[in-house]
Amino acid sequence: MTIKKVAESAGVTVETVRRWDREGKLKSQGRSLRGWRYYLFTDVQQLLKDHLCCTSESPVEIMDEGVHELCVARELYLALQRGDTQTAVERCRTLQHLLSAAE
Repeated sequence: MTIKKVAESAGVTVETVRRWDREGKLKSQGRSLRGWRYYLFTDVQQLLKDHLCCTSESPVEIMDEGVHELCVARELYLALQRGDTQTAVERCRTLQHLLSAAE
């Protein structure tokens, strides 16, 4: 997956994906001849489960799709309470993607 596809799938910006890469949360599998990063779909799925869903406030050890959706919805709610619109938009996109994939 390209960085753009990862961002679209996760409902976040390309800059967020780049930050995840810098922080070691998501490692690219290499670069294309044009220098574009590419990622494995399974790595992206794991990142969404491990890092977007679970916060230090509410660790979830056993993850299923319903729990993941609830965690993302909770993070959306908390971001809105804090007035963190960037995170709220990202979580909203992630939740929308999860819900449309479940249909």
